[in-house]
Amino acid sequence: MGVPCVTMAGTVHANNVGVTLLHQVGLENLIARNEDEYVRKAVDFASDVPMLANTRMSLRGRMLKSYLCNGTIFVRNLEGVYRSLWHRYCEGDVPSLQRSRLAEPSSERLSARNNVVDVSSKELPFNSLSLPNGLARGVIHPTSKTAEGTNDDADRSFKMPGLR
Repeated sequence: MGVPCVTMAGTVHANNVGVTLLHQVGLENLIARNEDEYVRKAVDFASDVPMLANTRMSLRGRMLKSYLCNGTIFVRNLEGVYRSLWHRYCEGDVPSLQRSRLAEPSSERLSARNNVVDVSSKELPFNSLSLPNGLARGVIHPTSKTAEGTNDDADRSFKMPGLR
């Protein structure tokens, strides 16, 4: 912590980690949208020594005030994202999965469809704040392991409290 970085927004997650972090600490001025803007922002920022020093001195405080350092708020927001993704999945709104399934032979698509867990409710029956202490870490975990200690794709089972 303490070293401000210019970052460039992109189209994939790896490109946008820095964007998310800078946004959460209020440093949107360090986010570039293209290469020319990236170079201009980096040169301008590096050339303004007093602004660079002030930004460096304020980074720790900015981070501590952000929701990224507030575990309760962070987890609630993350759970909201997971719930939204789960609802989209239940409704069949999974663009990358749809693209990959188009390439599969139809018998494989049918086989894959039979492996999907069917739940009666779109609402997950728990969240991390409703679980007893220590259970939040192991809510979903693979139980079968191969000799090498990796998950065996052919025989994988998951335990989720509240789901059959």
